[in-house]
Amino acid sequence: MEELGKRILQYFLNEEDGCLPMSINKMDGDGHITTSFPLSAIKDDKLRGDIVATGQELPRSLGTLYIDQIGQMIIHKNIHPFFEYFKDLDDDDYMSKVAECEHVHFGMGCNRDKMTLKFHGGYLYDVLIGMLSQIIHGEH
Repeated sequence: MEELGKRILQYFLNEEDGCLPMSINKMDGDGHITTSFPLSAIKDDKLRGDIVATGQELPRSLGTLYIDQIGQMIIHKNIHPFFEYFKDLDDDDYMSKVAECEHVHFGMGCNRDKMTLKFHGGYLYDVLIGMLSQIIHGEH
């Protein structure tokens, strides 16, 4: 299944195919965010078919390395909607659920119709800090 992981990652590296119609759930009490997108958004018919055929076994088949890389790529390519979380959090929630927490790994689920990712809001904090650093230091 390593080949499938490489193919999925390569697909999302393609700038044109990066943006997805994301459905984003509210942050839970522990700071986790669950998001999903329809598999129909994957334009590569063979890849989409292979993902559907693997189904619920996809996370186990890909392993942590590919799940994390794929999750990071999807979030980076679709980052703007996720920043809505920051404006809805009060100071206490922001500190306890985002800034003081560390994202460890992505979770992934898959069924016939959609792929789901779960990650900690601390990951968004890390991405935001990285983006601000690039702006401040003139790196684009």
